[in-house]
Formats: sequence, C-alpha cells, structure tokens
Amino acid sequence: MPNSPTPDYIIPANFFQVTGDSVSYVPYSTLTFPSVPTDGQLSLNADLTTGINSPTNYAGQTGSINAAPPPTPPGVPDGKAGSTPMTVTATDVTGTTLTLNWGTACTGATKYHIVYGSKADLPAAAGGSFSLDGGVCGIGTAMPFVWNSVPNATDGSGLLWWLVLSDDGATVEGSWGLNSSGAERLGPGAGGVSGVCSMATRNVTNVCGH
Repeated sequence: MPNSPTPDYIIPANFFQVTGDSVSYVPYSTLTFPSVPTDGQLSLNADLTTGINSPTNYAGQTGSINAAPPPTPPGVPDGKAGSTPMTVTATDVTGTTLTLNWGTACTGATKYHIVYGSKADLPAAAGGSFSLDGGVCGIGTAMPFVWNSVPNATDGSGLLWWLVLSDDGATVEGSWGLNSSGAERLGPGAGGVSGVCSMATRNVTNVCGH
C-alpha cells in the first residue's frame, strides 16, 4: 500500500476475528479486544482506543495508509431540498460560449463532465437510452465553468441538449437524474454509463443534492 513502511513480516489475512478476539504478541503479552475498525483508516491501539493507523516496522519506519473505498459521485444538485440548481448564461449572441454554474457542495465529486447530444440522440420512448454526440471532460469544482466552443447540433435540428455529471476523477460517474416516471435516465453504455471521458461504470447510490 502507498505510504506504508517496508513490512518485517506479512501476516496472513483473517488471522483474527474482526468482531472481537484475543491476540498473543511478543513473548508474554496477550491483547483481548472488541470489534476492530474496518473503515480502512482507523486502527485499534493497545489501550483499546482508536486512531489513524500508523504502521511501524522494526527499523522505525512509519507511515499511514488509506484503504477506505473512494466516495461515490453524487447526483448534480437539481434545486430540491435547498440545493443549488444549474444556471446557464450565454456569453455571446451565438451561444458558442456558455457560462454554467451548479452546486458542488456534495461530497464524493472529485470532478465533473458534460455529456451532450442533438435532438436525434434523445430516447425514442420514455425510459429509453440516450445517445451522445460527445462530452467535455475534467471539469473541476471551481464555479462558474465557462464552456467554450459549444458545438452545433449534428442532426441539423438546431437543438442541443446536455447534462452535467459528477465523477470520481477516474472511471465512475454519478446519476444522470430521473426521468418523468421517476426512473434513472440511461446513457448509451452498459449499465447506463456515458462511455465518454473514460467513464466505464455508473454509481447512483450517492443521493447528496437530491
């Protein structure tokens, strides 16, 4: 693990019960303990208090590891429950530059990205999947965001739609929001993911902002 010292010995996994057990260490010491932390960050001290883990080897090298699972990206706030909805302002008369602002207070969003399409990319029926013309990747959390070179609709309809989606800065994106029947909107990829900006999976469990 990153930030961990070189181990003197690798102890086999599951050598004690995480719900409570007794462990003998050093020649004459035995520690009986209740359940241990399993969040990937805290460790159990000898006095049965908890604290941020600090593994130390015999050479005195120490560190701290973070094995906690990354937070899941939230849905972008829609204005409900006191959240800040997205606002859009055209910076020029042609609409080729737009200034977008949305709430970024929800935890779990490392970055954001935009997916967009033309009228022909909208679902043919309620509950269907969206198709996409492209995306804008790697948007941070500093607002407002200025979208330059906004594309034209590719089908000649003059209608360009877009969605702002949160992501974990790697491959997981958050919710596309709900359609009129209350079901999650679906992107073109497996599981409803967009497939743009290296997004490979979608996680809709974080409802912060909704």
